[in-house]
Amino acid sequence: MNWWIARVVAGAAALLSSFWLGHNWKEDNSFENLIEPSFALLTTVAAWLFSESKEQTAPSSPVQTLHPADIEIALRVREQFTPANIRALRSNSFAPWFNLERYRFAVVAGEWSGVEFEFSNGELKDLLNEIISKSTEFDSKLFQYAEPIDHGEDGRWSLVPDDERGSDYYSSETFEKLSEIDKLARELADAAENFERSFRRLSPESYGPSNQTS
Repeated sequence: MNWWIARVVAGAAALLSSFWLGHNWKEDNSFENLIEPSFALLTTVAAWLFSESKEQTAPSSPVQTLHPADIEIALRVREQFTPANIRALRSNSFAPWFNLERYRFAVVAGEWSGVEFEFSNGELKDLLNEIISKSTEFDSKLFQYAEPIDHGEDGRWSLVPDDERGSDYYSSETFEKLSEIDKLARELADAAENFERSFRRLSPESYGPSNQTS
């Protein structure tokens, strides 16, 4: 039962009863003339008080909780997409060179598949699919365009050709590659942040000190 509506109706009835009692008091304040509106007033006030107490004690809607398996999967996602890794996607320049290992988490995310990464929660499932899709696209383009520097022994790779890397001039083709990779990196960061916001809303208890990532 909607106790808020009952409280409003009872309150309105009590107000009308008080007007009735006041009117009869002015017209004829005899006992016979006051007993009926007085009884109506007492009854409606009692009904208002009862509905008020019921509304305050009515149980609130149950809070949606995630399945423990969903929480476990989400924490694994957060292990890869830490705040530091998301910042690297947003703020790091891929020119003139970058450390490939810094983006190893995108390779890991692009390989997520199977029941071990299957959410029962539909919202998180869709958001994770977006992360996997963006990770795969970012990673594949990075390997398509980039070349290792000095055979990649120190982890350095570059989207800029050798003959351009030492100068201040980049060709239009190089600029297009850099712009495309920057765009894909930002889109992956957006997908990771969307997942983070939803998981925080659905499972705030998972953000205790023991589950903080850096």
